[in-house]
This record gives sequence, C-alpha cells and structure tokens, in this order.
Amino acid sequence: MDALAADQRLQPHLHARMQRGAIAYHVPDAIAARWQAAHRAAALAALVQRRDILKAAATLRTAGVDAIVLKGGWLSWTVYPDPAERVLRDLDLLVRESDAPRALAALLAAGMEAIEAFPDDPADHAVSHKELAVLATEAGTIVELHAHAWEPPGSLQWPTPPLADERLFAHSVRDRDSGLLALSAQDMLAHLAIHAAYSHRFEVGPLILADVDYLLREHPLDWPTFWDAAETGRFARGAALTLALVDRWRLPGLIERSACPLPVDELAIDHASRLLLQPSGQRRDTRSLAAIRQVHAAEGIAKAAALGFARLGKTMHDPAHMLRRLGDTARALRDPAIARAAESSQMVGDWLDG
Repeated sequence: MDALAADQRLQPHLHARMQRGAIAYHVPDAIAARWQAAHRAAALAALVQRRDILKAAATLRTAGVDAIVLKGGWLSWTVYPDPAERVLRDLDLLVRESDAPRALAALLAAGMEAIEAFPDDPADHAVSHKELAVLATEAGTIVELHAHAWEPPGSLQWPTPPLADERLFAHSVRDRDSGLLALSAQDMLAHLAIHAAYSHRFEVGPLILADVDYLLREHPLDWPTFWDAAETGRFARGAALTLALVDRWRLPGLIERSACPLPVDELAIDHASRLLLQPSGQRRDTRSLAAIRQVHAAEGIAKAAALGFARLGKTMHDPAHMLRRLGDTARALRDPAIARAAESSQMVGDWLDG
C-alpha cells in the first residue's frame, strides 16, 4: 500500500487524512513516518511552486497575456485542506492560441529554460496541439504552456470534445489576493473530467477523485446548467463516468445529488477504477497497446501494424533508442498486466464513445 501511495503521489494526502482521523485503521509507525516526511517535502515544494507560478503569471501579464492556472496548480491552494496534500508534477498554464508565441517568448526572456525542444513555428504548432512547450524555472519547477485546455479534435487516436478555450477565458475568475486567473468551478469540473476521461482514459491516478471531491465541497454547482453544458460540449459521458468514480470511492450519493442524466455502466466504473490504480511507469505501454487494439478492431491488422511502426518511426533518428523501444513494445505485448489494462482502456473508450 505504501509503495502504491508513493507511486500515485498520495503519501502526503494520506498523512493528512490520518492526522484528521479519516483513516480508521492503524498505520505502522515506519509507514506513518514516511508519509509525514513526504508531507513535509510536499509542503516545501508547494511553496516554491507557488512562488514560481506567481512570477510566471506576472511575467505574462506584463507582456499583455492572460494565463489561466489549470488543475492542481489552482486546486491545491484553493480547495484542498493544505497545498501539500496535492502533489504536483508540473504546473499547467493556459494561454489563448493567438497569444501562445508571445507567451513563450516572454517566459524564455524571463529566464525559464526549455527542457524539451519546442516547435520552430509556435503559432502554427498551437493550431493543432494542446501543449506548446515544457519549461523549467531556475528552481526546477516544471511549467507546461498550453495553447488549448485539451487536445484539439483529431490529435489523438480517439475522439475528444470540441475546443472551448474562448468560453473558458470568458468565464474565468481572477483571485483578488494572487492576481491569478482560474476556471470557474463548473469549467474546472468539466476540464478535470475531459482531462481524465478523454485525454488519458483515466490513466491519471486516484488524485482525480480527491480533486473532484474537494472542488465540490468548496464550490457546490448548479447541476442542470452543468449537464446542459456537458451535453452541448459533448463531454457528458466523460463527466458522468468521472462523477460515478467519485461516487463509488469518495462521495457516496454524488450521482444522485448531481441529477446525472446518464446511467453509468457498472462495468465501465470497474474498468476505469483499474486504470486509476495502474502503475505510473506502465501507462505509456498501455496507451500504445490500447491504440493498436482499437485500430485492429476497427480497421484490421494491417492498419494496426502500420500504427505500431509509425510509433517506432519517431525514433528512427536514434537506432539504439528504436531498438530499446522495439524491445519494450515486445515485452509489453507479452505482459498480462499491460494487456488487461489495455483491454480496460479499450472498454472504457467504447463506453465513452457511446
């Protein structure tokens, strides 16, 4: 359990829940000490990340660019009992597609460094890609600059909801103390659901359950308005399955309270639950195998093979890396755990597609 908690970034959250008396069973002293140490480290990291995101947002405001702090970068400081409980791998900043090149230039000029090569033509890249660049601050905080809140339709192997960036900016709210822009509570829930369900097929870890739990405790929603927006935005099934997971594992009765208009298949909840607990190091192989399985089922073995070789072809410039990836792929195809996860991903995808 402790190894699973460490892999899924849950140790600080479990320490806090233990301190609040929310964990009813005895936690061995050695494990409790590790959770406490992880909580302290997360608290210190959160302070650095907060400083860095405030500086980045101020840099962009000076450049005349609005930027919205997405997901955990906002939730950790506003709805969680303590920022240390929401461990962040990185901070996501959303800018308008038209502002993306200017935003990237401003952050680089302010001292951030690109840790992955960014496109030669950021304006052209921003049209069809969610992520524009991955940057690092002087302190090592990773900042992902996004030109869209989620993947544009056609950029993934499976369908995604239509983009709604202008609506998100129109409904965004500015925090009076920090000056940071954030999504409205309704849009935040929509974004969490779309990110978990459509972008990652629930390969995001159990923190999504806590994110939704604490968001709804702090910001009760107008559910009829939310479901109307979900239907119009074509993410109702993803939202329903996300809420069904939270209902099962964190907030019993949520589906009924939300007046969810869609019946959620219990089997889909089972498969999505398994994907939430998938080891983080396995996710890439699961995604690759699930995509190949999906193409195989829809278009036959020739198309599936072509997809597999296309993925390997991205490493053709580095033969040694290509051979390693080929070996990794061969092992993944034989790994029963990855095969089961890929099957779950495919079944969840089938349910989302309706």
